[in-house]
Amino acid sequence: MKKKFLIGIMSLTGCFVLAQVGINTQVPQSTLDVVAKTTDGSKPEGVIAPRLTGDQIKAGDSQYGISQIGSILYATSAVGISSAKTVNITKSGYYYYDGSVWQYMGPSVSASASFQSIRGNVTTVSSGSYTVDASDFIIVTNHSAVVSITFPSLSNSASDIGRVVHVFNNNTGAFAVTYSGSYTAGNSATNQGRGRTFVWTGTTWANIGI
Repeated sequence: MKKKFLIGIMSLTGCFVLAQVGINTQVPQSTLDVVAKTTDGSKPEGVIAPRLTGDQIKAGDSQYGISQIGSILYATSAVGISSAKTVNITKSGYYYYDGSVWQYMGPSVSASASFQSIRGNVTTVSSGSYTVDASDFIIVTNHSAVVSITFPSLSNSASDIGRVVHVFNNNTGAFAVTYSGSYTAGNSATNQGRGRTFVWTGTTWANIGI
């Protein structure tokens, strides 16, 4: 009886001990507390999650349900043919299970916004001629031949003076962009891959990129 009592006490003590687990520490400060073994850089430190390929994670789809919410894995590669749960595993990285889908834990990546799309008022010209409109700020040509751009006269007032228009030649071939209308003398053509800036002075469009 005494032996059984001692075993019971030891088992109960073990339960309390395991309530908080410490690695490299006798006084864990949370459910699991991992303390670095070295601090001088002589050994690698860190915690490594289970590492599986995307296909291996997919193979375990049936094992993950509500009870596995919050599980973390490291995918070493993307899944070949995705399932409903692994549809987001498109590259290597850490993933957590949200109860229905594995979610990527890294930063979201989106296509970089161009200056033009940020500024707005971008006009793409895909025909042989174009007249500058009141809303234009950037004009990008995308044509398979020479494009002629006409600059109309504006008013000599504060509402128009200082207005700026940028032109960029993005034609599909080695075709120039030419200019006509109220602009100052200078280089009257812009080659492919080059740009030019015009500023309305009150009487004319000053050709900045002469």
